[in-house]
Amino acid sequence: MVVVIVGVLAAFAVPRFTDSVERSKSSEAFNFQATIHAAPERYHARQGIYASRLAALDARSRRAATAPRSPRLIRGSGSGPSHRIGTSRG
Repeated sequence: MVVVIVGVLAAFAVPRFTDSVERSKSSEAFNFQATIHAAPERYHARQGIYASRLAALDARSRRAATAPRSPRLIRGSGSGPSHRIGTSRG
């Protein structure tokens, strides 16, 4: 009798759980797409020029943002200041 009750509850709970996981992944993908779309304009607003490399943009996924990285010096094209990627500008 207990097995039947657990089975019925699982039959309702598993699809709802998988649906919520899919909605979460979809939401994360949509937010990341918006971040990627806006990154070149944010770079242009800060530097006055568009980035010549994707690595110069501040758009990173959550997984990439948590990975350890060392700051690298980026030299500008002469029209703007050099800055370090991976450090906050305050």
